[in-house]
Amino acid sequence: EDLNFLINNLCDNKQENIQYLHKAILYKYLNINDVLVPAVVFYWPWWSGKWTFIRLLSKIFWKENTQEWLWQQDLESSFSSYVWWKIIVEFREINTWNKFNDKKMLDKIKWFVWESRINVRQLYQNPREVDNIAWFIMSSNHSVPIQLDSADSWNRRFTIIKTWTWIWISEGKRINAVVWDSEKIRDYIAWLK
Repeated sequence: EDLNFLINNLCDNKQENIQYLHKAILYKYLNINDVLVPAVVFYWPWWSGKWTFIRLLSKIFWKENTQEWLWQQDLESSFSSYVWWKIIVEFREINTWNKFNDKKMLDKIKWFVWESRINVRQLYQNPREVDNIAWFIMSSNHSVPIQLDSADSWNRRFTIIKTWTWIWISEGKRINAVVWDSEKIRDYIAWLK
């Protein structure tokens, strides 16, 4: 019940988005290495459960397979903060409100999303090509979370979901307790199947 509340709130109570999100989680769970899962971009009010959703994914896919808190600076740098071989990768607040910079960031994100092989360059190392298996989750509290291409170019790499409202602290504590409960996470995965 609490996880359903979280997902419903994240999806603005829109059944199409709710079903999509449950199906996307299950698909990635059953197809870990498949990169052809569109990045999910959550936007709108703070305290709507975006951070808790990442905690849920890190519990489902294990913490060591999740990379959190990447942001603008990680996309602007010539060195890779994104550590490949992660199943879940989260970017937060990547819109700079500068169309030129935002276009560069969008292009860099597009180099990651849906690409089975990517180039990474870590500090003091030569660039190299590596396997990419990540499902990217992005979030923002702003009305424009990412500067997408024009509607004519289809933006097939992204699923944009507007969240609903902020979650009360008491509800948030209850939901987080469920997220950290391994047995309830197993029940949720079984329910998805």
